[in-house]
Amino acid sequence: MAWERVYRDFYFVSPIDTELFVLALEDWEIWNRWCEAFDRGETSRETHPALPEDRSRHDEIVRLIGPRLKADPTKSKKLKDAFRNLRRGWSGVEVEWSEADA
Repeated sequence: MAWERVYRDFYFVSPIDTELFVLALEDWEIWNRWCEAFDRGETSRETHPALPEDRSRHDEIVRLIGPRLKADPTKSKKLKDAFRNLRRGWSGVEVEWSEADA
């Protein structure tokens, strides 16, 4: 799903194709590796959002994704979020979506 935070209390959420989903997940994994290394003190903010060994793939994914993750409010659902931390770090975050007021 593409999503975009528009206001403080809801997102516009829309479906995405499988290829885009796979690319977004791969980039999420790259970012999580960076976060874990940063938390351990093994990298600096200057390398954000990818470790040096992941940088070229991250840059390629960004080019492949382009503007496709931007949600179109005219074709999206308006949903509220409820984020929960199941464990430390972004890889431990869960979200529950519910219908937002029209």
